Amino acid sequence: MDLPPPIPTVDPETTLRAQVTHGALFIALREGVGVLIGLVGIVALTRLIGPGSYGLYAAAATVLNYLCTLSQWGLELNLVRRPGDLPANGLDQAFTLAIGLGLAGLLVGLAVAPWIEAWTGMAGFALPARVLSLAVPGVLVAQVPRALLARRLEFKSLARMEITGQIGFYMVALPMAAFGSGAWAPVAGWWLQSLIVWTLLFRASGYRPHLAWERPIAREMLRDGLTFSAANWVWQARSLVNPLLVGRIVGVVSVGYVDLAIRFTDNLGFAKVAASRVSLAALARVQQDKERLRRAARDGARLQVLAIGVLLVGFAWVATRVVPIVFGDRWLPVLVVYPFVALESLCNSVFNMQISILFILRRNLDVLIFHSAYLLSLVATASVFLRSHGLVGYGAGVLMALLSYAVLVGLAARRVGGIDVTLAGAWAAGFACALFVPLLGPWLALPLLVVILWPNTWREIIALVSPIIRRRVD
Repeated sequence: MDLPPPIPTVDPETTLRAQVTHGALFIALREGVGVLIGLVGIVALTRLIGPGSYGLYAAAATVLNYLCTLSQWGLELNLVRRPGDLPANGLDQAFTLAIGLGLAGLLVGLAVAPWIEAWTGMAGFALPARVLSLAVPGVLVAQVPRALLARRLEFKSLARMEITGQIGFYMVALPMAAFGSGAWAPVAGWWLQSLIVWTLLFRASGYRPHLAWERPIAREMLRDGLTFSAANWVWQARSLVNPLLVGRIVGVVSVGYVDLAIRFTDNLGFAKVAASRVSLAALARVQQDKERLRRAARDGARLQVLAIGVLLVGFAWVATRVVPIVFGDRWLPVLVVYPFVALESLCNSVFNMQISILFILRRNLDVLIFHSAYLLSLVATASVFLRSHGLVGYGAGVLMALLSYAVLVGLAARRVGGIDVTLAGAWAAGFACALFVPLLGPWLALPLLVVILWPNTWREIIALVSPIIRRRVD
Protein backbone atom coordinates (compact mmCIF):
# COMPACT_ATOMS: atom_id res chain seq x y z
CA MET A 1 0.00 0.00 0.00
CA ASP A 2 1.25 3.49 -0.86
CA LEU A 3 1.52 5.52 2.30
CA PRO A 4 1.22 9.32 2.43
CA PRO A 5 4.46 11.27 2.78
CA PRO A 6 5.73 11.72 6.33
CA ILE A 7 4.51 14.59 8.43
CA PRO A 8 6.95 17.51 8.08
CA THR A 9 8.89 18.59 11.12
CA VAL A 10 7.85 21.98 12.47
CA ASP A 11 10.64 24.53 12.79
CA PRO A 12 11.51 24.49 16.49
CA GLU A 13 12.07 28.25 16.41
CA THR A 14 8.50 28.87 15.34
CA THR A 15 6.38 29.81 18.32
CA LEU A 16 2.97 28.29 18.87
CA ARG A 17 1.43 31.76 18.74
CA ALA A 18 2.90 32.48 15.30
CA GLN A 19 2.04 29.02 13.99
CA VAL A 20 -1.59 29.04 15.10
CA THR A 21 -2.16 32.68 14.17
CA HIS A 22 -0.53 32.38 10.75
CA GLY A 23 -2.33 29.16 9.90
CA ALA A 24 -5.67 30.41 11.10
CA LEU A 25 -5.39 33.69 9.22
CA PHE A 26 -4.43 31.89 6.01
CA ILE A 27 -7.44 29.60 6.24
CA ALA A 28 -9.63 32.56 7.15
CA LEU A 29 -8.55 34.35 3.98
CA ARG A 30 -9.25 31.25 1.94
CA GLU A 31 -12.59 30.71 3.59
CA GLY A 32 -13.38 34.37 3.00
CA VAL A 33 -13.56 33.51 -0.68
CA GLY A 34 -15.98 30.72 0.21
CA VAL A 35 -18.04 33.16 2.24
CA LEU A 36 -18.42 35.48 -0.74
CA ILE A 37 -19.45 32.58 -2.95
CA GLY A 38 -21.85 31.35 -0.30
CA LEU A 39 -23.47 34.72 0.30
CA VAL A 40 -24.10 35.31 -3.39
CA GLY A 41 -25.37 31.77 -3.82
CA ILE A 42 -27.63 31.75 -0.78
CA VAL A 43 -29.20 35.06 -1.84
CA ALA A 44 -30.19 33.60 -5.19
CA LEU A 45 -31.26 30.26 -3.71
CA THR A 46 -33.48 31.65 -0.96
CA ARG A 47 -35.17 34.12 -3.30
CA LEU A 48 -35.92 31.30 -5.73
CA ILE A 49 -37.27 28.66 -3.36
CA GLY A 50 -38.64 30.77 -0.47
CA PRO A 51 -38.66 30.24 3.32
CA GLY A 52 -40.89 27.13 3.26
CA SER A 53 -38.81 25.03 0.84
CA TYR A 54 -35.60 26.33 2.35
CA GLY A 55 -36.87 25.36 5.79
CA LEU A 56 -37.50 21.78 4.59
CA TYR A 57 -33.98 21.51 3.18
CA ALA A 58 -32.45 23.10 6.29
CA ALA A 59 -34.27 20.63 8.55
CA ALA A 60 -33.18 17.64 6.43
CA ALA A 61 -29.57 18.85 6.27
CA THR A 62 -29.53 19.39 10.04
CA VAL A 63 -30.67 15.81 10.61
CA LEU A 64 -28.00 14.56 8.18
CA ASN A 65 -25.29 16.48 10.02
CA TYR A 66 -26.41 15.06 13.32
CA LEU A 67 -26.46 11.51 11.93
CA CYS A 68 -22.86 12.01 10.81
CA THR A 69 -21.98 13.32 14.26
CA LEU A 70 -23.57 10.27 15.88
CA SER A 71 -21.69 7.90 13.62
CA GLN A 72 -18.21 9.44 13.52
CA TRP A 73 -17.16 8.11 16.91
CA GLY A 74 -14.13 10.42 17.06
CA LEU A 75 -12.18 8.61 14.35
CA GLU A 76 -10.83 11.77 12.72
CA LEU A 77 -9.71 13.28 16.02
CA ASN A 78 -8.15 9.94 17.00
CA LEU A 79 -6.03 10.02 13.84
CA VAL A 80 -5.13 13.71 14.12
CA ARG A 81 -3.88 13.61 17.70
CA ARG A 82 -2.15 10.18 17.51
CA PRO A 83 1.60 10.72 18.11
CA GLY A 84 4.19 9.67 15.56
CA ASP A 85 3.61 8.34 12.06
CA LEU A 86 0.31 6.66 11.31
CA PRO A 87 0.78 2.97 10.43
CA ALA A 88 -0.99 1.55 7.39
CA ASN A 89 -2.99 -0.91 9.46
CA GLY A 90 -4.27 1.94 11.64
CA LEU A 91 -5.49 3.91 8.65
CA ASP A 92 -7.20 0.89 7.11
CA GLN A 93 -8.79 -0.02 10.43
CA ALA A 94 -10.19 3.50 10.75
CA PHE A 95 -11.52 3.28 7.19
CA THR A 96 -13.21 -0.07 7.91
CA LEU A 97 -14.78 1.22 11.11
CA ALA A 98 -16.01 4.31 9.24
CA ILE A 99 -17.82 2.12 6.70
CA GLY A 100 -19.54 0.09 9.42
CA LEU A 101 -20.52 3.12 11.47
CA GLY A 102 -21.68 4.95 8.36
CA LEU A 103 -24.00 2.13 7.34
CA ALA A 104 -25.46 2.11 10.85
CA GLY A 105 -26.04 5.87 10.65
CA LEU A 106 -27.69 5.44 7.26
CA LEU A 107 -30.16 2.89 8.63
CA VAL A 108 -31.02 5.18 11.53
CA GLY A 109 -31.66 8.08 9.15
CA LEU A 110 -33.95 6.03 6.94
CA ALA A 111 -35.90 4.88 9.99
CA VAL A 112 -36.36 8.18 11.85
CA ALA A 113 -37.19 10.48 8.92
CA PRO A 114 -40.93 9.58 8.81
CA TRP A 115 -41.15 9.86 12.59
CA ILE A 116 -39.65 13.37 12.53
CA GLU A 117 -42.10 14.42 9.82
CA ALA A 118 -45.01 13.19 11.92
CA TRP A 119 -43.66 14.78 15.13
CA THR A 120 -42.99 18.22 13.66
CA GLY A 121 -45.83 18.35 11.15
CA MET A 122 -43.39 19.39 8.39
CA ALA A 123 -45.05 17.83 5.35
CA GLY A 124 -42.60 16.63 2.72
CA PHE A 125 -39.65 16.32 5.10
CA ALA A 126 -39.10 12.54 5.11
CA LEU A 127 -38.05 11.90 1.49
CA PRO A 128 -35.36 14.64 1.22
CA ALA A 129 -34.06 13.58 4.64
CA ARG A 130 -33.76 9.97 3.47
CA VAL A 131 -31.97 10.97 0.27
CA LEU A 132 -29.44 12.99 2.26
CA SER A 133 -29.05 10.14 4.76
CA LEU A 134 -27.64 7.97 1.97
CA ALA A 135 -24.49 10.10 2.17
CA VAL A 136 -23.61 9.19 5.77
CA PRO A 137 -21.12 6.39 4.86
CA GLY A 138 -19.33 8.68 2.40
CA VAL A 139 -19.02 11.48 4.97
CA LEU A 140 -17.50 9.06 7.46
CA VAL A 141 -14.91 7.41 5.23
CA ALA A 142 -13.72 10.88 4.16
CA GLN A 143 -12.48 11.37 7.74
CA VAL A 144 -9.37 9.30 7.01
CA PRO A 145 -7.90 11.39 4.14
CA ARG A 146 -9.04 14.59 5.87
CA ALA A 147 -7.16 13.61 9.04
CA LEU A 148 -4.01 12.88 7.03
CA LEU A 149 -4.08 16.32 5.44
CA ALA A 150 -4.76 17.97 8.82
CA ARG A 151 -1.78 16.15 10.39
CA ARG A 152 0.45 17.55 7.64
CA LEU A 153 -1.08 21.01 8.23
CA GLU A 154 -2.10 21.11 4.56
CA PHE A 155 -4.91 23.53 5.20
CA LYS A 156 -4.37 25.23 1.84
CA SER A 157 -5.43 22.06 0.06
CA LEU A 158 -8.44 21.56 2.35
CA ALA A 159 -9.60 25.13 1.77
CA ARG A 160 -9.33 24.78 -2.01
CA MET A 161 -11.34 21.57 -1.95
CA GLU A 162 -14.11 23.14 0.08
CA ILE A 163 -14.35 26.15 -2.24
CA THR A 164 -14.45 23.86 -5.30
CA GLY A 165 -17.23 21.80 -3.73
CA GLN A 166 -19.16 24.94 -2.82
CA ILE A 167 -19.06 26.13 -6.42
CA GLY A 168 -20.37 22.72 -7.49
CA PHE A 169 -23.26 23.05 -5.02
CA TYR A 170 -24.58 26.25 -6.59
CA MET A 171 -23.93 25.11 -10.16
CA VAL A 172 -26.59 22.46 -9.61
CA ALA A 173 -28.83 24.06 -6.97
CA LEU A 174 -29.49 27.39 -8.66
CA PRO A 175 -30.61 26.09 -12.09
CA MET A 176 -32.85 23.50 -10.41
CA ALA A 177 -34.32 26.18 -8.13
CA ALA A 178 -35.01 28.40 -11.13
CA PHE A 179 -37.02 25.58 -12.69
CA GLY A 180 -39.16 25.16 -9.56
CA SER A 181 -37.52 22.16 -7.87
CA GLY A 182 -38.02 23.64 -4.40
CA ALA A 183 -36.19 21.84 -1.58
CA TRP A 184 -34.79 19.29 -4.04
CA ALA A 185 -32.52 21.93 -5.62
CA PRO A 186 -30.20 22.29 -2.59
CA VAL A 187 -30.44 18.54 -1.92
CA ALA A 188 -29.01 17.82 -5.38
CA GLY A 189 -26.41 20.55 -4.93
CA TRP A 190 -25.33 19.07 -1.61
CA TRP A 191 -24.75 15.69 -3.24
CA LEU A 192 -22.56 17.10 -6.01
CA GLN A 193 -20.59 19.17 -3.51
CA SER A 194 -19.93 16.10 -1.38
CA LEU A 195 -18.85 13.94 -4.31
CA ILE A 196 -16.38 16.61 -5.44
CA VAL A 197 -14.85 17.02 -1.97
CA TRP A 198 -14.59 13.26 -1.34
CA THR A 199 -12.79 12.73 -4.64
CA LEU A 200 -10.33 15.55 -4.02
CA LEU A 201 -9.62 14.41 -0.45
CA PHE A 202 -8.54 10.93 -1.48
CA ARG A 203 -6.49 12.26 -4.39
CA ALA A 204 -4.63 14.89 -2.34
CA SER A 205 -3.96 12.67 0.68
CA GLY A 206 -2.49 9.81 -1.33
CA TYR A 207 -4.41 7.34 0.80
CA ARG A 208 -5.59 4.16 -0.94
CA PRO A 209 -8.21 2.48 1.25
CA HIS A 210 -8.29 -1.20 2.12
CA LEU A 211 -10.58 -3.13 4.40
CA ALA A 212 -8.88 -4.42 7.54
CA TRP A 213 -9.79 -5.83 10.92
CA GLU A 214 -7.38 -5.88 13.82
CA ARG A 215 -9.35 -6.22 16.98
CA PRO A 216 -6.91 -4.50 19.39
CA ILE A 217 -6.64 -1.41 17.16
CA ALA A 218 -10.39 -1.29 16.59
CA ARG A 219 -11.10 -1.63 20.30
CA GLU A 220 -8.63 1.14 21.15
CA MET A 221 -10.11 3.50 18.54
CA LEU A 222 -13.67 2.90 19.67
CA ARG A 223 -12.82 3.17 23.35
CA ASP A 224 -10.85 6.39 22.82
CA GLY A 225 -13.64 7.85 20.70
CA LEU A 226 -16.51 7.00 23.02
CA THR A 227 -16.28 9.89 25.46
CA PHE A 228 -15.33 12.32 22.68
CA SER A 229 -18.30 11.12 20.65
CA ALA A 230 -20.65 11.43 23.59
CA ALA A 231 -19.53 15.03 24.14
CA ASN A 232 -19.95 15.80 20.46
CA TRP A 233 -23.35 14.09 20.27
CA VAL A 234 -24.65 16.30 23.04
CA TRP A 235 -23.13 19.50 21.62
CA GLN A 236 -24.41 18.93 18.09
CA ALA A 237 -27.84 18.00 19.46
CA ARG A 238 -28.39 21.72 19.99
CA SER A 239 -28.77 22.02 16.21
CA LEU A 240 -31.84 19.77 16.42
CA VAL A 241 -33.63 22.38 18.50
CA ASN A 242 -34.40 24.23 15.27
CA PRO A 243 -36.12 21.46 13.27
CA LEU A 244 -37.61 19.58 16.24
CA LEU A 245 -38.74 22.42 18.53
CA VAL A 246 -38.96 25.46 16.27
CA GLY A 247 -40.52 23.34 13.52
CA ARG A 248 -43.06 21.77 15.85
CA ILE A 249 -44.02 24.91 17.80
CA VAL A 250 -43.84 27.74 15.26
CA GLY A 251 -43.64 25.94 11.89
CA VAL A 252 -41.32 25.05 9.02
CA VAL A 253 -41.08 28.64 7.74
CA SER A 254 -39.52 29.67 11.06
CA VAL A 255 -37.04 26.80 10.68
CA GLY A 256 -35.88 28.55 7.52
CA TYR A 257 -35.56 31.88 9.34
CA VAL A 258 -33.47 30.42 12.16
CA ASP A 259 -31.29 28.42 9.77
CA LEU A 260 -30.57 31.49 7.63
CA ALA A 261 -29.59 33.46 10.75
CA ILE A 262 -27.24 30.62 11.71
CA ARG A 263 -25.85 30.54 8.17
CA PHE A 264 -25.16 34.30 8.28
CA THR A 265 -23.35 33.88 11.58
CA ASP A 266 -21.32 30.87 10.44
CA ASN A 267 -20.26 32.59 7.22
CA LEU A 268 -19.27 35.77 9.00
CA GLY A 269 -17.51 33.75 11.71
CA PHE A 270 -15.24 31.87 9.30
CA ALA A 271 -12.15 33.08 11.20
CA LYS A 272 -13.31 31.20 14.28
CA VAL A 273 -13.73 28.00 12.27
CA ALA A 274 -10.26 28.48 10.79
CA ALA A 275 -8.66 28.91 14.22
CA SER A 276 -10.46 25.86 15.58
CA ARG A 277 -9.28 23.67 12.71
CA VAL A 278 -5.67 24.75 13.16
CA SER A 279 -5.73 24.54 16.96
CA LEU A 280 -6.35 20.79 17.27
CA ALA A 281 -3.40 19.90 15.04
CA ALA A 282 -1.07 22.55 16.51
CA LEU A 283 -1.97 22.14 20.20
CA ALA A 284 -1.48 18.37 19.98
CA ARG A 285 2.25 19.03 19.51
CA VAL A 286 2.65 20.79 22.87
CA GLN A 287 0.02 19.01 24.93
CA GLN A 288 2.50 18.32 27.74
CA ASP A 289 3.28 22.02 28.27
CA LYS A 290 0.40 23.54 30.22
CA GLU A 291 1.83 27.04 30.16
CA ARG A 292 1.98 27.06 26.37
CA LEU A 293 -1.55 25.66 26.22
CA ARG A 294 -2.80 28.49 28.42
CA ARG A 295 -1.07 31.10 26.26
CA ALA A 296 -2.50 29.53 23.12
CA ALA A 297 -6.03 29.65 24.57
CA ARG A 298 -5.56 33.29 25.61
CA ASP A 299 -4.16 34.37 22.25
CA GLY A 300 -6.63 32.30 20.25
CA ALA A 301 -9.58 33.83 22.09
CA ARG A 302 -8.37 37.37 21.46
CA LEU A 303 -7.70 36.71 17.80
CA GLN A 304 -11.09 35.09 17.21
CA VAL A 305 -13.11 37.78 18.99
CA LEU A 306 -11.43 40.57 17.07
CA ALA A 307 -11.72 38.72 13.76
CA ILE A 308 -15.42 37.87 13.94
CA GLY A 309 -16.74 40.69 16.11
CA VAL A 310 -16.28 43.36 13.45
CA LEU A 311 -18.04 41.26 10.81
CA LEU A 312 -20.94 40.18 13.01
CA VAL A 313 -21.64 43.71 14.21
CA GLY A 314 -21.14 45.23 10.76
CA PHE A 315 -23.74 42.91 9.30
CA ALA A 316 -26.18 43.58 12.16
CA TRP A 317 -26.00 47.32 11.46
CA VAL A 318 -26.62 47.09 7.71
CA ALA A 319 -28.96 44.09 7.67
CA THR A 320 -32.17 46.08 8.15
CA ARG A 321 -31.50 47.73 4.80
CA VAL A 322 -29.74 44.89 3.00
CA VAL A 323 -32.03 41.94 3.79
CA PRO A 324 -35.26 43.43 2.34
CA ILE A 325 -33.46 44.52 -0.83
CA VAL A 326 -31.35 41.41 -1.38
CA PHE A 327 -33.50 38.61 0.07
CA GLY A 328 -36.97 40.17 0.00
CA ASP A 329 -39.37 41.36 2.68
CA ARG A 330 -40.52 37.83 3.51
CA TRP A 331 -37.10 37.15 5.09
CA LEU A 332 -37.24 40.10 7.53
CA PRO A 333 -38.00 37.86 10.57
CA VAL A 334 -34.40 36.59 10.29
CA LEU A 335 -33.29 39.91 11.80
CA VAL A 336 -35.19 39.18 15.01
CA VAL A 337 -33.17 36.06 15.79
CA TYR A 338 -29.81 36.99 14.22
CA PRO A 339 -28.42 39.09 17.15
CA PHE A 340 -28.94 36.20 19.57
CA VAL A 341 -27.26 33.66 17.28
CA ALA A 342 -24.37 36.04 16.66
CA LEU A 343 -24.03 36.62 20.41
CA GLU A 344 -23.63 32.87 20.94
CA SER A 345 -20.89 32.79 18.31
CA LEU A 346 -19.06 35.64 20.05
CA CYS A 347 -19.28 33.92 23.42
CA ASN A 348 -18.05 30.66 21.94
CA SER A 349 -15.06 32.40 20.36
CA VAL A 350 -13.89 33.40 23.85
CA PHE A 351 -13.91 29.84 25.14
CA ASN A 352 -13.69 27.32 22.29
CA MET A 353 -9.89 27.06 22.54
CA GLN A 354 -10.45 25.73 26.03
CA ILE A 355 -12.67 23.02 24.58
CA SER A 356 -9.91 22.13 22.12
CA ILE A 357 -7.41 21.86 24.96
CA LEU A 358 -9.67 19.53 26.94
CA PHE A 359 -10.07 17.32 23.87
CA ILE A 360 -6.30 17.26 23.27
CA LEU A 361 -5.74 16.27 26.90
CA ARG A 362 -8.39 13.54 26.48
CA ARG A 363 -10.59 15.13 29.11
CA ASN A 364 -13.62 14.30 27.03
CA LEU A 365 -15.85 13.76 30.05
CA ASP A 366 -15.29 17.38 31.08
CA VAL A 367 -16.44 18.55 27.67
CA LEU A 368 -19.46 16.25 27.91
CA ILE A 369 -20.45 17.86 31.22
CA PHE A 370 -20.29 21.36 29.73
CA HIS A 371 -22.13 20.36 26.56
CA SER A 372 -24.87 18.71 28.60
CA ALA A 373 -25.33 21.83 30.71
CA TYR A 374 -25.60 23.97 27.58
CA LEU A 375 -28.05 21.67 25.81
CA LEU A 376 -30.34 21.27 28.81
CA SER A 377 -30.46 25.04 29.32
CA LEU A 378 -31.23 25.66 25.65
CA VAL A 379 -33.96 23.03 25.36
CA ALA A 380 -35.66 23.97 28.62
CA THR A 381 -35.78 27.71 28.00
CA ALA A 382 -36.48 27.57 24.25
CA SER A 383 -39.40 25.17 24.82
CA VAL A 384 -41.02 27.70 27.13
CA PHE A 385 -40.22 30.93 25.27
CA LEU A 386 -41.08 29.63 21.80
CA ARG A 387 -44.63 29.03 22.96
CA SER A 388 -44.98 32.41 24.64
CA HIS A 389 -42.89 34.68 22.39
CA GLY A 390 -42.75 32.94 19.03
CA LEU A 391 -39.56 33.15 17.00
CA VAL A 392 -37.77 35.46 19.46
CA GLY A 393 -38.20 32.68 22.03
CA TYR A 394 -35.41 30.76 20.27
CA GLY A 395 -33.10 33.72 20.86
CA ALA A 396 -34.11 33.86 24.52
CA GLY A 397 -33.21 30.19 24.85
CA VAL A 398 -29.77 30.82 23.35
CA LEU A 399 -29.23 33.75 25.71
CA MET A 400 -29.99 31.69 28.81
CA ALA A 401 -27.81 28.79 27.62
CA LEU A 402 -24.74 31.07 27.57
CA LEU A 403 -24.66 30.94 31.36
CA SER A 404 -23.42 27.36 31.09
CA TYR A 405 -20.00 28.57 29.88
CA ALA A 406 -19.20 29.13 33.56
CA VAL A 407 -19.09 25.33 33.84
CA LEU A 408 -16.49 25.12 31.05
CA VAL A 409 -14.28 27.77 32.67
CA GLY A 410 -14.20 25.84 35.92
CA LEU A 411 -13.42 22.51 34.26
CA ALA A 412 -10.60 23.94 32.12
CA ALA A 413 -9.06 25.65 35.15
CA ARG A 414 -8.92 22.29 36.97
CA ARG A 415 -6.92 20.71 34.13
CA VAL A 416 -4.49 23.42 32.98
CA GLY A 417 -4.90 26.26 35.46
CA GLY A 418 -6.61 29.59 35.03
CA ILE A 419 -6.78 30.90 31.46
CA ASP A 420 -6.80 34.66 31.05
CA VAL A 421 -9.80 35.66 28.92
CA THR A 422 -10.33 39.05 30.54
CA LEU A 423 -9.31 41.07 27.50
CA ALA A 424 -11.11 38.81 25.02
CA GLY A 425 -14.20 38.89 27.22
CA ALA A 426 -14.18 42.69 27.38
CA TRP A 427 -13.96 42.91 23.60
CA ALA A 428 -16.74 40.33 23.20
CA ALA A 429 -18.97 42.31 25.59
CA GLY A 430 -18.50 45.48 23.52
CA PHE A 431 -19.34 43.69 20.29
CA ALA A 432 -22.28 41.87 21.94
CA CYS A 433 -23.95 45.12 22.98
CA ALA A 434 -23.49 46.55 19.50
CA LEU A 435 -25.30 43.57 17.94
CA PHE A 436 -28.58 44.80 19.43
CA VAL A 437 -28.32 48.42 18.23
CA PRO A 438 -30.88 47.87 15.42
CA LEU A 439 -33.38 46.36 17.87
CA LEU A 440 -32.86 48.45 21.02
CA GLY A 441 -31.23 51.71 19.99
CA PRO A 442 -27.87 53.38 19.19
CA TRP A 443 -26.90 53.86 22.84
CA LEU A 444 -25.77 50.24 22.88
CA ALA A 445 -22.87 51.18 20.60
CA LEU A 446 -21.14 53.03 23.46
CA PRO A 447 -19.44 49.93 24.98
CA LEU A 448 -18.00 49.12 21.55
CA LEU A 449 -16.61 52.64 21.27
CA VAL A 450 -14.85 52.14 24.60
CA VAL A 451 -13.35 48.88 23.30
CA ILE A 452 -12.08 50.58 20.15
CA LEU A 453 -10.47 53.45 22.08
CA TRP A 454 -8.92 51.19 24.73
CA PRO A 455 -5.09 51.27 24.37
CA ASN A 456 -4.85 47.57 25.30
CA THR A 457 -6.82 46.74 22.15
CA TRP A 458 -4.19 48.22 19.86
CA ARG A 459 -1.27 46.80 21.84
CA GLU A 460 -2.75 43.33 21.54
CA ILE A 461 -3.44 43.67 17.82
CA ILE A 462 0.23 44.56 17.31
CA ALA A 463 1.29 41.61 19.49
CA LEU A 464 -0.84 39.19 17.48
CA VAL A 465 0.23 40.44 14.07
CA SER A 466 3.96 41.03 14.67
CA PRO A 467 4.94 37.30 14.76
CA ILE A 468 3.33 36.85 11.35
CA ILE A 469 5.20 39.87 9.94
CA ARG A 470 8.51 38.61 11.35
CA ARG A 471 7.87 35.17 9.89
CA ARG A 472 7.21 36.68 6.46
CA VAL A 473 10.37 38.77 6.64
CA ASP A 474 12.51 35.81 7.73
